[in-house]
Amino acid sequence: MIVSRGGVVVEIPENVALLPLREKEKYIVELRKQGKTYREIVKILRVSPSTVARVLKQYAREREINELREKLRAIEEKLKELEESLSALRRSYKLMVDHALWRRSNCRYYGSDGYCSYWTWRRRVEEWKMKEEVVRGERVYRISVEEHAEYCATCPAFTRK
Repeated sequence: MIVSRGGVVVEIPENVALLPLREKEKYIVELRKQGKTYREIVKILRVSPSTVARVLKQYAREREINELREKLRAIEEKLKELEESLSALRRSYKLMVDHALWRRSNCRYYGSDGYCSYWTWRRRVEEWKMKEEVVRGERVYRISVEEHAEYCATCPAFTRK
């Protein structure tokens, strides 16, 4: 038996009723791709409507899973790119901090106590090592240059002693 619609031909054996279900599943999907209705597929392949519905639902799930796998591969590739970029940034950051370690001792704002005497914060940042001071009657916090050399690396106020 040959079923044709829209120029696509699917050849179905005459003894379709004797075929195993796995073989019929392939034909169900092919006929549906051609635009056949459930009723037409049931008539051609001599299967129940629930079998057609189950097979097509399973096919849709498999297609969705494959699409998700492709998206996951794309995400993994993007993640690798981001990891490489992060690695480059870390190398740059290390160079910047190493440079700051060299130049901080030459900075005139580098206090003898190891804290920056130029930059102040009005609130303590819990994650940072800071020292509390009172300047002109106002409580301020100074950052430890020893612990946070990255700020020296980018400090626009850096001036030599």
